[in-house]
Amino acid sequence: MRHLLYIFCFCSGLVFLCHSCRREIASVYSALLSADSMMWSNPDSALLVLEQIPDSRELRGEERALYALLLTQARYKSCVLLENDSLIQIAVDYYDGGRKQERLAQAYFYWGCVYLENKEFPKAISLYLKSLELIPEKDSIFVAMLYTHLGSCYSGQKLRSIARDMYKKGYAFCVGKDSARACYLLNDIGDTFLVEYQLDSALVYYRQVLEMASALQRSDLLFAICSDIAALYNEQDRYAEAEFYISKALSYQSSKKDYTLACSTKGDILGDLNQSDSAIYYWKIGAESSNIYVKASSYDCLFREYKKMKLWKESTLYADSFFIYYDSIQAMNDRAELDKLMDNHLVELHKRELSARNQWIIVGLVAAFLVLVAILIILYLWRDGRRKKKYVDLQQRLMENRAEAIFLSEVTEASSDDRNAELEKLEKERFQICLSLFETTAGSKRLDELKKATPSMQIKIADTYRALIVSNIRKSFADVMGNLKERYPNLTNDDLLYCVLSLLRCPKDVILHITNVSADAIKVRKNRIKGKIDAEQFSHIFDC
Repeated sequence: MRHLLYIFCFCSGLVFLCHSCRREIASVYSALLSADSMMWSNPDSALLVLEQIPDSRELRGEERALYALLLTQARYKSCVLLENDSLIQIAVDYYDGGRKQERLAQAYFYWGCVYLENKEFPKAISLYLKSLELIPEKDSIFVAMLYTHLGSCYSGQKLRSIARDMYKKGYAFCVGKDSARACYLLNDIGDTFLVEYQLDSALVYYRQVLEMASALQRSDLLFAICSDIAALYNEQDRYAEAEFYISKALSYQSSKKDYTLACSTKGDILGDLNQSDSAIYYWKIGAESSNIYVKASSYDCLFREYKKMKLWKESTLYADSFFIYYDSIQAMNDRAELDKLMDNHLVELHKRELSARNQWIIVGLVAAFLVLVAILIILYLWRDGRRKKKYVDLQQRLMENRAEAIFLSEVTEASSDDRNAELEKLEKERFQICLSLFETTAGSKRLDELKKATPSMQIKIADTYRALIVSNIRKSFADVMGNLKERYPNLTNDDLLYCVLSLLRCPKDVILHITNVSADAIKVRKNRIKGKIDAEQFSHIFDC
Protein backbone atom coordinates (compact mmCIF):
# COMPACT_ATOMS: atom_id res chain seq x y z
CA MET A 1 0.00 0.00 0.00
CA ARG A 2 2.88 2.34 0.84
CA HIS A 3 4.49 1.62 -2.56
CA LEU A 4 1.26 2.56 -4.33
CA LEU A 5 1.18 5.84 -2.40
CA TYR A 6 4.78 6.67 -3.45
CA ILE A 7 3.97 5.91 -7.09
CA PHE A 8 0.85 8.09 -6.94
CA CYS A 9 2.80 11.01 -5.46
CA PHE A 10 5.57 10.65 -8.07
CA CYS A 11 3.07 10.62 -10.97
CA SER A 12 1.24 13.63 -9.54
CA GLY A 13 4.54 15.53 -9.34
CA LEU A 14 5.34 14.72 -12.95
CA VAL A 15 1.93 15.90 -14.12
CA PHE A 16 2.26 19.12 -12.14
CA LEU A 17 5.78 19.73 -13.53
CA CYS A 18 4.67 19.17 -17.16
CA HIS A 19 1.67 21.43 -16.64
CA SER A 20 3.83 24.20 -15.17
CA CYS A 21 6.35 23.85 -18.04
CA ARG A 22 3.55 24.19 -20.58
CA ARG A 23 2.20 27.25 -18.83
CA GLU A 24 5.69 28.80 -18.78
CA ILE A 25 6.25 28.11 -22.53
CA ALA A 26 2.81 29.51 -23.34
CA SER A 27 3.59 32.60 -21.25
CA VAL A 28 6.92 33.17 -23.08
CA TYR A 29 5.32 32.75 -26.50
CA SER A 30 2.54 35.16 -25.51
CA ALA A 31 5.16 37.73 -24.46
CA LEU A 32 6.97 37.30 -27.80
CA LEU A 33 3.76 37.85 -29.75
CA SER A 34 2.98 40.90 -27.62
CA ALA A 35 6.41 42.39 -28.33
CA ASP A 36 5.99 41.65 -32.05
CA SER A 37 2.62 43.42 -32.17
CA MET A 38 3.97 46.65 -30.64
CA MET A 39 7.31 46.59 -32.55
CA TRP A 40 6.36 49.16 -35.21
CA SER A 41 4.38 51.53 -33.02
CA ASN A 42 6.42 51.39 -29.81
CA PRO A 43 9.79 49.61 -30.13
CA ASP A 44 10.99 50.84 -26.70
CA SER A 45 8.10 49.03 -25.00
CA ALA A 46 8.73 45.95 -27.11
CA LEU A 47 12.39 45.98 -26.00
CA LEU A 48 11.31 46.27 -22.35
CA VAL A 49 8.96 43.28 -22.72
CA LEU A 50 11.67 41.17 -24.33
CA GLU A 51 14.30 42.04 -21.74
CA GLN A 52 11.92 41.03 -18.96
CA ILE A 53 11.45 37.47 -20.28
CA PRO A 54 12.96 35.20 -17.59
CA ASP A 55 15.64 32.63 -18.42
CA SER A 56 15.80 33.66 -22.10
CA ARG A 57 18.93 31.53 -22.56
CA GLU A 58 16.91 28.43 -21.78
CA LEU A 59 14.60 28.98 -24.77
CA ARG A 60 14.73 26.40 -27.54
CA GLY A 61 13.52 25.95 -31.09
CA GLU A 62 11.11 28.50 -32.55
CA GLU A 63 10.80 30.51 -29.30
CA ARG A 64 14.59 30.98 -29.21
CA ALA A 65 14.77 32.02 -32.88
CA LEU A 66 11.82 34.43 -32.58
CA TYR A 67 13.27 35.91 -29.38
CA ALA A 68 16.65 36.51 -31.09
CA LEU A 69 14.98 38.14 -34.11
CA LEU A 70 12.62 40.39 -32.11
CA LEU A 71 15.32 41.45 -29.62
CA THR A 72 17.66 42.47 -32.49
CA GLN A 73 14.78 44.29 -34.19
CA ALA A 74 13.77 46.13 -30.99
CA ARG A 75 17.35 47.17 -30.23
CA TYR A 76 17.83 48.48 -33.76
CA LYS A 77 14.57 50.44 -33.74
CA SER A 78 15.38 51.81 -30.27
CA CYS A 79 18.80 53.02 -31.53
CA VAL A 80 20.71 50.59 -29.31
CA LEU A 81 24.09 49.76 -30.85
CA LEU A 82 24.22 46.29 -32.40
CA GLU A 83 27.76 45.24 -31.47
CA ASN A 84 27.92 41.82 -33.17
CA ASP A 85 25.83 39.37 -35.17
CA SER A 86 25.86 36.42 -32.75
CA LEU A 87 22.24 37.00 -31.64
CA ILE A 88 20.65 37.42 -35.06
CA GLN A 89 22.55 34.40 -36.40
CA ILE A 90 20.46 32.22 -34.07
CA ALA A 91 17.35 33.32 -35.97
CA VAL A 92 19.03 32.93 -39.38
CA ASP A 93 20.23 29.40 -38.59
CA TYR A 94 16.75 28.35 -37.48
CA TYR A 95 14.68 29.93 -40.26
CA ASP A 96 17.20 28.96 -42.94
CA GLY A 97 15.96 25.38 -42.67
CA GLY A 98 12.94 26.20 -44.87
CA ARG A 99 10.77 27.46 -42.01
CA LYS A 100 8.80 30.72 -42.50
CA GLN A 101 10.49 32.52 -45.40
CA GLU A 102 9.14 35.87 -44.24
CA ARG A 103 10.87 35.51 -40.87
CA LEU A 104 14.08 34.47 -42.67
CA ALA A 105 13.85 37.62 -44.80
CA GLN A 106 13.52 39.72 -41.62
CA ALA A 107 16.47 37.90 -40.06
CA TYR A 108 18.67 38.62 -43.11
CA PHE A 109 17.54 42.27 -43.03
CA TYR A 110 18.50 42.84 -39.39
CA TRP A 111 21.72 40.89 -39.88
CA GLY A 112 22.49 43.40 -42.61
CA CYS A 113 21.68 46.22 -40.18
CA VAL A 114 24.41 44.93 -37.85
CA TYR A 115 26.97 45.26 -40.66
CA LEU A 116 25.54 48.63 -41.74
CA GLU A 117 26.08 50.05 -38.25
CA ASN A 118 29.67 48.76 -38.34
CA LYS A 119 30.09 50.26 -41.84
CA GLU A 120 30.82 46.89 -43.44
CA PHE A 121 28.82 47.88 -46.50
CA PRO A 122 29.56 44.95 -48.89
CA LYS A 123 28.41 42.38 -46.31
CA ALA A 124 25.31 44.45 -45.52
CA ILE A 125 24.42 44.75 -49.23
CA SER A 126 24.77 40.98 -49.70
CA LEU A 127 22.38 40.27 -46.81
CA TYR A 128 19.87 42.92 -47.90
CA LEU A 129 19.78 41.40 -51.39
CA LYS A 130 19.15 37.94 -49.88
CA SER A 131 16.28 39.40 -47.88
CA LEU A 132 14.93 41.10 -51.01
CA GLU A 133 14.83 37.74 -52.83
CA LEU A 134 12.73 36.17 -50.06
CA ILE A 135 10.26 38.92 -49.16
CA PRO A 136 7.05 39.08 -51.26
CA GLU A 137 6.48 42.37 -53.08
CA LYS A 138 3.04 42.70 -51.48
CA ASP A 139 4.86 43.65 -48.26
CA SER A 140 5.64 47.01 -49.83
CA ILE A 141 6.71 48.81 -46.65
CA PHE A 142 9.34 46.21 -45.80
CA VAL A 143 10.58 46.23 -49.43
CA ALA A 144 10.81 50.03 -49.23
CA MET A 145 12.90 49.68 -46.03
CA LEU A 146 15.23 47.28 -47.83
CA TYR A 147 15.76 49.71 -50.71
CA THR A 148 16.31 52.55 -48.22
CA HIS A 149 19.05 50.59 -46.45
CA LEU A 150 20.60 49.52 -49.76
CA GLY A 151 20.69 53.20 -50.72
CA SER A 152 22.44 54.01 -47.42
CA CYS A 153 25.05 51.31 -48.10
CA TYR A 154 25.77 52.60 -51.60
CA SER A 155 25.91 56.18 -50.30
CA GLY A 156 28.42 55.02 -47.70
CA GLN A 157 30.53 53.68 -50.58
CA LYS A 158 30.08 57.01 -52.44
CA LEU A 159 28.14 55.32 -55.24
CA ARG A 160 25.61 58.16 -55.43
CA SER A 161 23.84 57.26 -58.67
CA ILE A 162 23.22 53.65 -57.55
CA ALA A 163 22.08 54.91 -54.14
CA ARG A 164 19.68 57.30 -55.86
CA ASP A 165 18.20 54.43 -57.89
CA MET A 166 17.66 52.44 -54.68
CA TYR A 167 15.90 55.39 -53.01
CA LYS A 168 13.67 55.84 -56.06
CA LYS A 169 12.69 52.16 -56.00
CA GLY A 170 11.91 52.42 -52.29
CA TYR A 171 9.82 55.54 -52.91
CA ALA A 172 7.82 53.72 -55.61
CA PHE A 173 6.87 51.00 -53.10
CA CYS A 174 5.79 53.27 -50.24
CA VAL A 175 4.19 56.22 -52.07
CA GLY A 176 0.52 56.39 -51.15
CA LYS A 177 1.04 53.84 -48.32
CA ASP A 178 3.54 55.45 -45.94
CA SER A 179 3.77 59.18 -46.54
CA ALA A 180 6.37 59.78 -43.82
CA ARG A 181 8.74 57.17 -45.28
CA ALA A 182 8.10 58.57 -48.77
CA CYS A 183 9.18 62.00 -47.45
CA TYR A 184 12.41 60.61 -46.03
CA LEU A 185 13.18 58.81 -49.31
CA LEU A 186 12.62 61.96 -51.37
CA ASN A 187 14.87 63.79 -48.92
CA ASP A 188 17.54 61.09 -49.39
CA ILE A 189 17.28 61.49 -53.17
CA GLY A 190 17.76 65.23 -52.76
CA ASP A 191 20.79 64.61 -50.51
CA THR A 192 22.49 62.54 -53.24
CA PHE A 193 22.13 65.48 -55.63
CA LEU A 194 23.33 67.94 -52.96
CA VAL A 195 26.51 65.92 -52.31
CA GLU A 196 27.22 65.89 -56.05
CA TYR A 197 26.62 69.68 -56.06
CA GLN A 198 23.63 69.38 -58.38
CA LEU A 199 21.86 72.03 -56.34
CA ASP A 200 18.92 72.72 -58.65
CA SER A 201 17.96 69.02 -58.78
CA ALA A 202 18.32 68.75 -55.01
CA LEU A 203 16.07 71.79 -54.51
CA VAL A 204 13.32 70.22 -56.67
CA TYR A 205 13.16 67.19 -54.36
CA TYR A 206 13.48 69.25 -51.17
CA ARG A 207 10.47 71.35 -52.17
CA GLN A 208 8.41 68.19 -52.76
CA VAL A 209 9.40 66.95 -49.31
CA LEU A 210 8.52 70.32 -47.73
CA GLU A 211 5.06 70.23 -49.30
CA MET A 212 4.40 66.65 -48.11
CA ALA A 213 5.82 67.29 -44.62
CA SER A 214 3.63 70.39 -44.24
CA ALA A 215 0.56 68.34 -45.14
CA LEU A 216 1.56 65.68 -42.58
CA GLN A 217 2.37 68.29 -39.89
CA ARG A 218 5.43 66.27 -38.90
CA SER A 219 7.73 68.61 -36.99
CA ASP A 220 10.73 66.24 -37.26
CA LEU A 221 10.37 66.10 -41.05
CA LEU A 222 9.83 69.85 -41.32
CA PHE A 223 12.92 70.51 -39.19
CA ALA A 224 15.08 68.21 -41.33
CA ILE A 225 13.92 69.52 -44.71
CA CYS A 226 14.05 73.20 -43.74
CA SER A 227 17.62 72.65 -42.46
CA ASP A 228 18.58 70.99 -45.76
CA ILE A 229 17.04 73.79 -47.83
CA ALA A 230 18.84 76.36 -45.71
CA ALA A 231 22.16 74.57 -46.24
CA LEU A 232 21.50 74.48 -50.00
CA TYR A 233 20.74 78.22 -50.19
CA ASN A 234 23.81 78.92 -48.08
CA GLU A 235 25.93 77.02 -50.67
CA GLN A 236 24.42 79.26 -53.37
CA ASP A 237 25.23 82.40 -51.33
CA ARG A 238 21.51 83.17 -51.10
CA TYR A 239 21.78 84.12 -47.47
CA ALA A 240 18.38 85.75 -47.03
CA GLU A 241 16.51 82.61 -48.19
CA ALA A 242 18.91 80.47 -46.15
CA GLU A 243 18.20 82.55 -43.01
CA PHE A 244 14.44 82.25 -43.59
CA TYR A 245 14.51 78.47 -43.81
CA ILE A 246 16.93 77.91 -40.92
CA SER A 247 14.75 80.12 -38.72
CA LYS A 248 11.74 78.10 -39.84
CA ALA A 249 13.63 74.87 -38.96
CA LEU A 250 14.46 76.16 -35.48
CA SER A 251 10.81 76.89 -34.86
CA TYR A 252 10.08 73.18 -35.02
CA GLN A 253 12.42 72.40 -32.09
CA SER A 254 13.91 68.98 -32.83
CA SER A 255 16.37 67.12 -30.55
CA LYS A 256 19.13 69.06 -28.82
CA LYS A 257 21.79 67.61 -31.08
CA ASP A 258 19.97 68.68 -34.25
CA TYR A 259 18.94 72.00 -32.68
CA THR A 260 22.51 73.01 -31.80
CA LEU A 261 23.65 72.04 -35.31
CA ALA A 262 20.92 74.24 -36.80
CA CYS A 263 21.92 77.10 -34.49
CA SER A 264 25.54 76.82 -35.61
CA THR A 265 24.37 76.87 -39.24
CA LYS A 266 22.20 79.93 -38.57
CA GLY A 267 25.19 81.62 -36.96
CA ASP A 268 27.19 81.02 -40.17
CA ILE A 269 24.38 82.50 -42.27
CA LEU A 270 23.94 85.54 -40.01
CA GLY A 271 27.71 86.03 -40.05
CA ASP A 272 27.61 86.16 -43.87
CA LEU A 273 24.77 88.73 -43.53
CA ASN A 274 27.07 90.79 -41.23
CA GLN A 275 24.68 90.43 -38.28
CA SER A 276 27.50 89.85 -35.81
CA ASP A 277 25.61 89.98 -32.51
CA SER A 278 22.93 87.53 -33.65
CA ALA A 279 25.56 85.28 -35.23
CA ILE A 280 27.55 85.20 -31.95
CA TYR A 281 24.40 84.28 -30.04
CA TYR A 282 23.72 81.27 -32.25
CA TRP A 283 27.36 80.21 -32.40
CA LYS A 284 27.41 80.08 -28.62
CA ILE A 285 24.43 77.75 -28.69
CA GLY A 286 26.20 75.67 -31.34
CA ALA A 287 29.28 75.48 -29.07
CA GLU A 288 27.14 73.55 -26.55
CA SER A 289 26.55 70.75 -29.07
CA SER A 290 27.52 67.18 -28.22
CA ASN A 291 28.95 66.89 -31.73
CA ILE A 292 32.67 67.67 -31.58
CA TYR A 293 32.72 68.93 -35.18
CA VAL A 294 29.88 71.41 -34.52
CA LYS A 295 31.66 72.59 -31.34
CA ALA A 296 34.96 73.12 -33.15
CA SER A 297 33.26 74.98 -36.02
CA SER A 298 31.32 77.21 -33.60
CA TYR A 299 34.42 78.03 -31.53
CA ASP A 300 36.39 78.79 -34.71
CA CYS A 301 33.67 81.21 -35.89
CA LEU A 302 33.51 82.86 -32.45
CA PHE A 303 37.30 83.25 -32.44
CA ARG A 304 37.30 84.87 -35.89
CA GLU A 305 34.35 87.15 -35.11
CA TYR A 306 35.82 88.42 -31.83
CA LYS A 307 39.15 88.85 -33.57
CA LYS A 308 37.43 90.98 -36.21
CA MET A 309 35.87 93.04 -33.37
CA LYS A 310 39.37 93.33 -31.79
CA LEU A 311 38.19 91.80 -28.53
CA TRP A 312 41.42 89.97 -27.96
CA LYS A 313 40.67 88.37 -24.61
CA GLU A 314 37.47 86.64 -25.82
CA SER A 315 39.15 85.86 -29.14
CA THR A 316 42.02 84.13 -27.35
CA LEU A 317 39.67 82.10 -25.12
CA TYR A 318 37.65 80.85 -28.07
CA ALA A 319 40.84 80.17 -30.04
CA ASP A 320 42.07 77.97 -27.19
CA SER A 321 38.76 76.13 -27.10
CA PHE A 322 38.88 75.73 -30.86
CA PHE A 323 42.40 74.27 -30.78
CA ILE A 324 41.44 71.85 -27.99
CA TYR A 325 38.61 70.40 -30.05
CA TYR A 326 40.59 70.67 -33.28
CA ASP A 327 43.39 68.64 -31.68
CA SER A 328 40.80 66.10 -30.50
CA ILE A 329 39.44 65.84 -34.04
CA GLN A 330 42.96 65.42 -35.37
CA ALA A 331 43.65 62.73 -32.77
CA MET A 332 40.42 60.98 -33.75
CA ASN A 333 41.34 61.20 -37.42
CA ASP A 334 44.87 59.99 -36.73
CA ARG A 335 43.49 57.09 -34.72
CA ALA A 336 41.05 56.29 -37.49
CA GLU A 337 43.87 56.51 -40.04
CA LEU A 338 46.04 54.29 -37.87
CA ASP A 339 43.19 51.77 -37.52
CA LYS A 340 42.75 51.87 -41.26
CA LEU A 341 46.47 51.27 -41.79
CA MET A 342 46.39 48.41 -39.29
CA ASP A 343 43.37 46.92 -41.07
CA ASN A 344 45.14 47.28 -44.42
CA HIS A 345 48.26 45.70 -42.91
CA LEU A 346 46.23 42.77 -41.61
CA VAL A 347 44.54 42.45 -44.98
CA GLU A 348 47.93 42.43 -46.71
CA LEU A 349 49.21 39.80 -44.30
CA HIS A 350 46.13 37.72 -44.96
CA LYS A 351 46.62 38.17 -48.70
CA ARG A 352 50.22 37.03 -48.38
CA GLU A 353 49.14 33.97 -46.42
CA LEU A 354 46.52 33.22 -49.04
CA SER A 355 49.05 33.83 -51.80
CA ALA A 356 51.57 31.45 -50.20
CA ARG A 357 48.81 28.90 -49.65
CA ASN A 358 47.62 29.32 -53.23
CA GLN A 359 51.18 28.86 -54.48
CA TRP A 360 51.44 25.57 -52.62
CA ILE A 361 48.05 24.56 -53.98
CA ILE A 362 49.19 25.43 -57.51
CA VAL A 363 52.44 23.51 -57.00
CA GLY A 364 50.44 20.53 -55.73
CA LEU A 365 48.04 20.71 -58.66
CA VAL A 366 50.91 20.97 -61.17
CA ALA A 367 52.67 18.02 -59.51
CA ALA A 368 49.45 16.00 -59.53
CA PHE A 369 48.92 16.92 -63.20
CA LEU A 370 52.46 15.86 -64.09
CA VAL A 371 52.06 12.59 -62.19
CA LEU A 372 48.76 11.99 -63.98
CA VAL A 373 50.40 12.74 -67.36
CA ALA A 374 53.28 10.40 -66.49
CA ILE A 375 50.83 7.65 -65.52
CA LEU A 376 48.89 8.15 -68.77
CA ILE A 377 52.14 8.05 -70.80
CA ILE A 378 53.23 4.87 -69.01
CA LEU A 379 49.81 3.29 -69.61
CA TYR A 380 49.94 4.31 -73.27
CA LEU A 381 53.47 2.91 -73.70
CA TRP A 382 52.47 -0.29 -71.89
CA ARG A 383 49.39 -0.75 -74.07
CA ASP A 384 51.35 0.14 -77.20
CA GLY A 385 54.07 -2.31 -76.21
CA ARG A 386 51.48 -5.04 -75.68
CA ARG A 387 49.90 -4.22 -79.04
CA LYS A 388 53.26 -4.36 -80.80
CA LYS A 389 54.20 -7.57 -79.03
CA LYS A 390 50.88 -9.09 -80.05
CA TYR A 391 51.46 -7.95 -83.64
CA VAL A 392 54.98 -9.43 -83.67
CA ASP A 393 53.67 -12.69 -82.20
CA LEU A 394 50.98 -12.87 -84.88
CA GLN A 395 53.53 -12.19 -87.60
CA GLN A 396 55.74 -14.92 -86.14
CA ARG A 397 52.83 -17.35 -86.10
CA LEU A 398 51.99 -16.40 -89.66
CA MET A 399 55.56 -17.07 -90.79
CA GLU A 400 55.51 -20.43 -89.02
CA ASN A 401 52.21 -21.21 -90.71
CA ARG A 402 53.69 -20.38 -94.11
CA ALA A 403 56.74 -22.53 -93.40
CA GLU A 404 54.59 -25.51 -92.40
CA ALA A 405 52.42 -25.09 -95.51
CA ILE A 406 55.49 -25.03 -97.76
CA PHE A 407 56.92 -28.03 -95.97
CA LEU A 408 53.69 -30.04 -96.39
CA SER A 409 53.42 -29.17 -100.05
CA GLU A 410 56.95 -30.54 -100.62
CA VAL A 411 56.51 -33.71 -98.57
CA THR A 412 55.69 -36.73 -100.82
CA GLU A 413 55.69 -39.53 -98.26
CA ALA A 414 52.40 -38.54 -96.60
CA SER A 415 49.12 -39.69 -98.12
CA SER A 416 47.24 -37.19 -100.23
CA ASP A 417 44.19 -37.11 -97.92
CA ASP A 418 46.27 -36.49 -94.79
CA ARG A 419 48.24 -33.77 -96.49
CA ASN A 420 45.11 -32.04 -97.80
CA ALA A 421 43.50 -32.20 -94.35
CA GLU A 422 46.63 -30.70 -92.76
CA LEU A 423 46.82 -27.94 -95.39
CA GLU A 424 43.15 -27.13 -94.87
CA LYS A 425 43.79 -26.87 -91.14
CA LEU A 426 46.77 -24.55 -91.78
CA GLU A 427 44.61 -22.39 -94.07
CA LYS A 428 41.98 -21.97 -91.36
CA GLU A 429 44.67 -21.13 -88.83
CA ARG A 430 46.23 -18.66 -91.30
CA PHE A 431 42.87 -16.96 -91.77
CA GLN A 432 42.43 -16.64 -87.99
CA ILE A 433 45.92 -15.15 -87.65
CA CYS A 434 45.20 -12.68 -90.46
CA LEU A 435 41.89 -11.84 -88.78
CA SER A 436 43.70 -11.16 -85.50
CA LEU A 437 46.15 -8.91 -87.35
CA PHE A 438 43.26 -7.04 -88.96
CA GLU A 439 41.60 -6.50 -85.55
CA THR A 440 44.66 -4.52 -84.41
CA THR A 441 44.15 -1.95 -87.20
CA ALA A 442 42.00 1.21 -87.32
CA GLY A 443 40.20 -0.20 -90.38
CA SER A 444 38.72 -3.01 -88.26
CA LYS A 445 37.17 -0.47 -85.85
CA ARG A 446 35.71 1.52 -88.74
CA LEU A 447 34.31 -1.67 -90.28
CA ASP A 448 32.57 -2.50 -86.99
CA GLU A 449 31.14 1.05 -86.87
CA LEU A 450 29.91 0.61 -90.46
CA LYS A 451 28.11 -2.62 -89.56
CA LYS A 452 26.31 -1.02 -86.60
CA ALA A 453 25.47 2.32 -88.22
CA THR A 454 22.14 3.44 -89.66
CA PRO A 455 21.80 3.49 -93.49
CA SER A 456 22.36 7.28 -93.66
CA MET A 457 25.42 7.08 -91.41
CA GLN A 458 26.82 4.10 -93.37
CA ILE A 459 27.15 6.30 -96.46
CA LYS A 460 29.12 8.95 -94.52
CA ILE A 461 31.40 6.40 -92.81
CA ALA A 462 32.07 4.52 -96.07
CA ASP A 463 32.88 7.70 -98.00
CA THR A 464 35.27 8.82 -95.25
CA TYR A 465 37.02 5.54 -94.36
CA ARG A 466 36.63 3.32 -97.48
CA ALA A 467 40.28 3.65 -98.52
CA LEU A 468 41.50 2.95 -94.97
CA ILE A 469 39.34 -0.18 -94.58
CA VAL A 470 40.34 -1.59 -98.00
CA SER A 471 44.04 -0.86 -97.39
CA ASN A 472 44.02 -2.58 -93.98
CA ILE A 473 42.14 -5.60 -95.37
CA ARG A 474 44.59 -6.04 -98.26
CA LYS A 475 47.57 -5.69 -95.93
CA SER A 476 46.27 -7.95 -93.14
CA PHE A 477 44.85 -10.67 -95.43
CA ALA A 478 47.75 -10.62 -97.93
CA ASP A 479 48.53 -14.31 -97.23
CA VAL A 480 44.88 -15.37 -97.65
CA MET A 481 44.58 -13.40 -100.89
CA GLY A 482 47.96 -14.68 -102.11
CA ASN A 483 46.95 -18.28 -101.46
CA LEU A 484 43.65 -17.82 -103.37
CA LYS A 485 45.47 -16.10 -106.23
CA GLU A 486 48.00 -18.91 -106.38
CA ARG A 487 45.29 -21.57 -106.52
CA TYR A 488 42.96 -19.57 -108.79
CA PRO A 489 45.06 -17.28 -111.03
CA ASN A 490 42.02 -15.88 -112.86
CA LEU A 491 40.78 -14.04 -109.75
CA THR A 492 41.26 -10.24 -109.91
CA ASN A 493 42.15 -7.97 -106.97
CA ASP A 494 38.52 -6.86 -106.69
CA ASP A 495 37.44 -10.52 -106.70
CA LEU A 496 39.90 -11.27 -103.89
CA LEU A 497 38.61 -8.29 -101.85
CA TYR A 498 35.02 -9.51 -102.31
CA CYS A 499 36.08 -13.01 -101.20
CA VAL A 500 37.72 -11.70 -98.00
CA LEU A 501 34.67 -9.53 -97.19
CA SER A 502 32.49 -12.60 -97.62
CA LEU A 503 34.81 -14.64 -95.37
CA LEU A 504 34.45 -11.85 -92.77
CA ARG A 505 30.67 -12.40 -93.09
CA CYS A 506 29.97 -8.76 -93.84
CA PRO A 507 26.33 -7.94 -94.66
CA LYS A 508 25.49 -7.26 -98.29
CA ASP A 509 24.90 -3.52 -97.76
CA VAL A 510 28.31 -3.17 -96.06
CA ILE A 511 30.02 -4.96 -98.98
CA LEU A 512 28.27 -2.62 -101.41
CA HIS A 513 29.49 0.46 -99.49
CA ILE A 514 33.10 -0.79 -99.26
CA THR A 515 33.40 -1.95 -102.88
CA ASN A 516 31.42 1.11 -104.01
CA VAL A 517 29.47 -0.79 -106.71
CA SER A 518 25.80 -1.47 -107.38
CA ALA A 519 23.88 -4.57 -106.23
CA ASP A 520 23.68 -5.86 -109.84
CA ALA A 521 27.45 -5.45 -110.29
CA ILE A 522 28.18 -7.39 -107.11
CA LYS A 523 25.79 -10.15 -108.24
CA VAL A 524 27.58 -10.43 -111.59
CA ARG A 525 30.96 -10.52 -109.79
CA LYS A 526 29.77 -13.36 -107.55
CA ASN A 527 28.66 -15.42 -110.57
CA ARG A 528 31.97 -14.75 -112.27
CA ILE A 529 33.92 -15.92 -109.20
CA LYS A 530 31.77 -19.07 -109.16
CA GLY A 531 33.10 -19.95 -112.59
CA LYS A 532 36.73 -19.32 -111.58
CA ILE A 533 36.99 -21.49 -108.44
CA ASP A 534 35.84 -24.97 -107.47
CA ALA A 535 32.42 -25.54 -105.92
CA GLU A 536 33.77 -26.55 -102.47
CA GLN A 537 35.87 -23.37 -102.16
CA PHE A 538 32.95 -21.26 -103.39
CA SER A 539 30.66 -22.82 -100.80
CA HIS A 540 33.27 -22.18 -98.07
CA ILE A 541 33.81 -18.53 -99.03
CA PHE A 542 30.18 -17.55 -99.54
CA ASP A 543 28.74 -19.88 -96.85
CA CYS A 544 26.23 -21.46 -99.18
